[in-house]
Amino acid sequence: MTRRMADRAFRTSQEDTAATAPHLGPINAFVAAISEPDPEGFVPRIAPHHGGTDARVLSVLRDPGPATQVGVGSGFLSIEDATIHPGRQALFHPDPAERERREAHQVAAYARVGQILSDGARS
Repeated sequence: MTRRMADRAFRTSQEDTAATAPHLGPINAFVAAISEPDPEGFVPRIAPHHGGTDARVLSVLRDPGPATQVGVGSGFLSIEDATIHPGRQALFHPDPAERERREAHQVAAYARVGQILSDGARS
């Protein structure tokens, strides 16, 4: 399911295991360390559903947007955030069927944005 961070049960499961997941401990400790010196910036934690120290690629972004901020969004950097943009990373999912499903979801999401912009231009 794409955008699972919008599902309260999924997000709670991620929050409950973020601090104790062994594959994320060193990464989220690093995130905490680089977040502290710059209170103006925000570096989200990495969601436990990601590979963490076992991942082939790790992306830590400084202030990637409000959907990753605690109290506004999930507080995690996750391909499951409830916005359009994380779906881009989801296109690298190892399962071809999942990649295809997420790509279709991405196309539909951008079509909706285009329709909204088009409708607004006519107003």
